[in-house]
Amino acid sequence: MEETRRSIDRRGSTDRRRTSDRRKSTKAYSGPERRKGKDRRKGERRKKDILALPEKFHDAMINLCTSAIQECNCQAISLSMIVSLGGVQTAKRLLAGPVMQSGLFSLSEHGRLDLTVESLVLDEEYRELFVPQELSEAKKRLDLLNGGP
Repeated sequence: MEETRRSIDRRGSTDRRRTSDRRKSTKAYSGPERRKGKDRRKGERRKKDILALPEKFHDAMINLCTSAIQECNCQAISLSMIVSLGGVQTAKRLLAGPVMQSGLFSLSEHGRLDLTVESLVLDEEYRELFVPQELSEAKKRLDLLNGGP
């Protein structure tokens, strides 16, 4: 004997449906519609990666600052500036300034230009966060410290 379910609608009339019929209507889609949803999720993951890039740069800036303090005993950039403005805005502000920061010279003397904001900005992973003028300014500063033109 098959199980039946009895429900009452708004008008008070009863409706008898088989439980198995009700289950059929709640099945998930398994056709092409479902595959499109999976493709859409890949695009969403890429979007999340792009949105996470400034956060990743921010973390890299904090690591850069702490490494410069620990290894060279110099504070090339202000940790409080990174925390208050964020990593990307701090880098943009430092690159927009007309004068190179004194910490940059200190890191150069220690032979650690890899711990500079300019080297982080020029990293392939983070280039898309900056406009061409900022990238060229970072390259120009590193070239000057390396003894280039």
